[in-house]
Amino acid sequence: MKKCFLFAILCLSTSALFSQEWRYIHPLAGVNIYSKLSFAYDDNIFKYAEQDIDKFINNIEPYRYPIETYDDFITTILFHAKIRRHIFGSNATTFNAKIRGNLYYLNKEKDYGSFSFSVWQKTGKRGHILSKYLFIPRYFVRYYPDFDIITPYEYPYFADCFFQKHAFLLEGGYKVIGDAELAISLSTETHNYNDSFNEYDTRKYSIGFSARIPFRKIVHTGFSYSFSTADAKGVDEPGEAKEMSDDSDISHDEDKIKVSCDIDLSENNKPFLFQSAFEVTRRLYTTDKPILVDPTHAGREDIKTIIRLGFSFIPSNRLQFTIGYIYEMKDVSTPYDLNEIEEIKNYSQNQYLTSITFSY
Repeated sequence: MKKCFLFAILCLSTSALFSQEWRYIHPLAGVNIYSKLSFAYDDNIFKYAEQDIDKFINNIEPYRYPIETYDDFITTILFHAKIRRHIFGSNATTFNAKIRGNLYYLNKEKDYGSFSFSVWQKTGKRGHILSKYLFIPRYFVRYYPDFDIITPYEYPYFADCFFQKHAFLLEGGYKVIGDAELAISLSTETHNYNDSFNEYDTRKYSIGFSARIPFRKIVHTGFSYSFSTADAKGVDEPGEAKEMSDDSDISHDEDKIKVSCDIDLSENNKPFLFQSAFEVTRRLYTTDKPILVDPTHAGREDIKTIIRLGFSFIPSNRLQFTIGYIYEMKDVSTPYDLNEIEEIKNYSQNQYLTSITFSY
């Protein structure tokens, strides 16, 4: 009942925004500026397992949960500038810059921002090259036990865990038949954690393949697969050998498959867009540390599933209203007899959102 009530509030906020005045504000050819305002309700912002949520609600082991709530409202503000120029003859070059801010109503430590910049270059009549950079200055994950801090109590100190992210991507694509396009990509990203968890510092490399296939103009389908390998630092002291350390090692290999389908009725002069996507990620932790040293990662396998649904009303090419739903779940398994791992790592998460996008 609570979730239905909260979602109703989100829908009403969209209706209120619908009545606001909008104006075209600049005359520059080849320049587009977008602003997007989103409201969301997330019922599990820390991706807690069910037993963690029960403990928080019943005030059991409160030292584990120095948080305001396990759910929250989120306001997202996005500014997007796109500039298209013909630097190389008839082949268009498109520059994109995005700044995004995510603000949490109660759990302020979860607030974070991001910046991305990309260059899309058309090559010939049917090809393209894309390069992209993403930067997140600080992303707070949750509170984890820091066993390096000695406490006078019978339980460990729970410290805030956050990281800084840099990501680079290079993609090449080609339209093989009509508007059907194939692409291959290479990417790398780094996660630099705070001092309490610098053993989690990670560098990740990925290779991906994608296909985008339209049907009858209004239906656009997509498929992608990527493989990633991540190498974590695995130590928290200078000069410490990884294989001799008693710190966690989150090194892993990962396979990700994504299928999407969009129905764009604007091609038939109807202002509606339906979007759906299904994503499955299999992560296998590759640490060589024995189970007694790293019980939360040795031999562990994660299966994460994400479902995204969206419906948009587009009254003009400069205005769009969207409501959406995202479901995420993770299922953890290990070859060892450790039921506790599944109890503390499995989770489910629901997000209900609404947004308004302006194009200037």
